[in-house]
Amino acid sequence: MAIRKTKKKESSSQREKEVEGIAKQDPKTARFIVAQTNIDEVMDFTSPDLNLTSDILAAPISETAHSDDTLRSPSHPAPHPSEVHTPPGKTSGDRKQKLITFFKNPWNLGFSLVFLIGFFIRWRFIRQESLWNDSAVHMWVVVKAAREPLYLLSQDFYYQDHILNQFTALVFYFFNHDIFLTSKLTALFFGMLGILLIYLLGSEIKDKSLGLIAATLLAFHNLFWFFNTRFLGDPTLATATIFILYCFVMMNKKRNKFWSVMTGFSFILALFAKFQAAHFFMILIIYYLFFERKNIFSKPYLYAWAIPLSFAVLTQIVSSSPTLFRALLLFVNFRGMPYGLDTTKLFPFVFPGYLLPLAVIGLLLVLAYRLRQFYFPAFLFFFYWVFSEVGLDNPDARHLLFMVPILILFSSFAIQEAANYLSLLMRDTKVRAKIRVVVILLTLILVSVHQYNTGNAFITAKSYGYTGYPEAGQWLTENVPNDIPIFAGSPRMIRAFTEREYHSLGEADSAIDIFTGGPIWYLRGTKYLENRTAFEEDLKMLSKTSDVYLEVDMWEYTQPSWYYPLSQESINYFLSLGFKPVKTVEREIPTNKGLSKLSVILIFKKEKENG
Repeated sequence: MAIRKTKKKESSSQREKEVEGIAKQDPKTARFIVAQTNIDEVMDFTSPDLNLTSDILAAPISETAHSDDTLRSPSHPAPHPSEVHTPPGKTSGDRKQKLITFFKNPWNLGFSLVFLIGFFIRWRFIRQESLWNDSAVHMWVVVKAAREPLYLLSQDFYYQDHILNQFTALVFYFFNHDIFLTSKLTALFFGMLGILLIYLLGSEIKDKSLGLIAATLLAFHNLFWFFNTRFLGDPTLATATIFILYCFVMMNKKRNKFWSVMTGFSFILALFAKFQAAHFFMILIIYYLFFERKNIFSKPYLYAWAIPLSFAVLTQIVSSSPTLFRALLLFVNFRGMPYGLDTTKLFPFVFPGYLLPLAVIGLLLVLAYRLRQFYFPAFLFFFYWVFSEVGLDNPDARHLLFMVPILILFSSFAIQEAANYLSLLMRDTKVRAKIRVVVILLTLILVSVHQYNTGNAFITAKSYGYTGYPEAGQWLTENVPNDIPIFAGSPRMIRAFTEREYHSLGEADSAIDIFTGGPIWYLRGTKYLENRTAFEEDLKMLSKTSDVYLEVDMWEYTQPSWYYPLSQESINYFLSLGFKPVKTVEREIPTNKGLSKLSVILIFKKEKENG
């Protein structure tokens, strides 16, 4: 041992003399040699007095979390990247090599396959006509913003809620000027982004195996897939939730300012996806109070909750609206208590049968292993579940869609651990690895096939409803001048597809009615719902100076009860007022006799009165 130390000292002394000579000619090279010497000394495992492995294992986790810090001497820092001479022809930006390396990883290759399949099964429904009223509202907002850029500065644009969807759709709309296709592309974009993000989240929270399992379960989840075909904020919020969790995991791994700030802004981004996310940053603060009280005011964590909280306070001051603090108001009011466990009743529909038990098993394993990286997703799920039962009345299944990725995360962990335990039945380590892969792949195939069949049948069945509006809108656009009044039984749809504004909201009380001066007359307004006389009076007034058009359909159930549901009696009534049918939109509809072509939208015209 003494001889080894003497030789090391002599070698070190000789190295120092060489460095002094080099330093006079090239200081950078000298610093590099010094740094390399330090690394060589630290990595010298030949000494029997040094047991680095046992020292690290015996140390607390907090002391071994940053390997770079434990292996670097403070007095001899590692060389700056600019001081290290990279051999010619070997650059870190070699994209081709990175791509090859990426696809050499079997988990990355598997994810690429899942991503492509997920894309194609969604693309099949890109031209599906079925549309909901909520989607039509946001489609119109996009059209109006494209036509009137100053509309982007109005409160109305932001109070429509789905801000992230609207901004993204604007980009697509500038390229194709087809608002219907734009809405579909936007929904597809956020669906695919969610699949990508959950793969990255799983890879960071544990490994790429977990990421692949989670991405597959999300890609084929029937409800997530269904809403990826519709222009709504709920799947976008689900994707934004995954991004929050990803930033949160990266913040706790890197412990730097960048990811802390990114986490803070991710909460604001989720809020732009849907105002429902106003609850999220409050849940984060409560989580910190429970689990990270000591770190809540330290800089790496401070930005994560201070940024969204500051945004909420600033918005409150500017807009005088308690939107962002609505969560607290609802919780205090206990609005959901009289309705029972409405949220829990939706679980079997939102979370398929296999997902709930697997998620419970995954959660129990997380608690048993004390995997803190899973704690915040679990806390977010359970806190919102309790809040939803206490503070919300009559929640809809799509309002719980953002919780699906969280349950998928725990289900994926359960599947992964089940594969690990089954592989222990084999003694050969190589066989164990193969068993793990086989179990995971078989499970994913079985689940994916079942979910695909369920989702495909569900989307196909729903594709027959609320159809025909694009054709009706196109006909009105081509045949009716912009200033001609149109009574619309489905005003939101007609506004979106004719790109024309409402005359007003059709309120019975003119003091609260909102007049916008457009040609679309809101037949669903309180003025007409139970008052046929009001419709006849306005029709008589308008027909004195202009032709008048009328759109009614078999879909919108909130149309006035004096003509809806449509019947021969309804048609005879309109004919008696002087209307004549000018356009019929037909679609195939499932009936007791199979698919039958039926009239789904009727358009009438009443000509201007003479004299």
